[in-house]
Amino acid sequence: MSVVSRCLNELARNRAFLDECIKRGLAWILEDISHTYAFERALYRTLSSILDVCEHFVLSAAPEVAVSRSECPRKLAEMGRMDAELAKSISGLAKLESLLAGPSFELDYDLLFKEAKNLVENVIPAFSEWVKRQL
Repeated sequence: MSVVSRCLNELARNRAFLDECIKRGLAWILEDISHTYAFERALYRTLSSILDVCEHFVLSAAPEVAVSRSECPRKLAEMGRMDAELAKSISGLAKLESLLAGPSFELDYDLLFKEAKNLVENVIPAFSEWVKRQL
């Protein structure tokens, strides 16, 4: 199974979980530490999967280009391989990946919930369609 296929499977699995979290609401996520940790992990893995795919496409197209993971969507847009708006959305979300990897006492759960909702409703569908067009 390719890197892209594995990431898309991970993305679909985590999207379903995040969608369930959104339906249950932020209070449900925060009422139990296991819900909170699962939400954080699913959000982190979702963002990682998206950035992994972007990085894969950049390195496949231009292996000599050295860019950080967060710059990969912008680089794809510069290469004409990704819509600029989608690249901007993903680049903005890349900062969340770093936040989620840090100390949890610094997390703003209102922001994370809002961004998870944006991911599920807008970014993941657009990104999934973009990936399908690349294959």
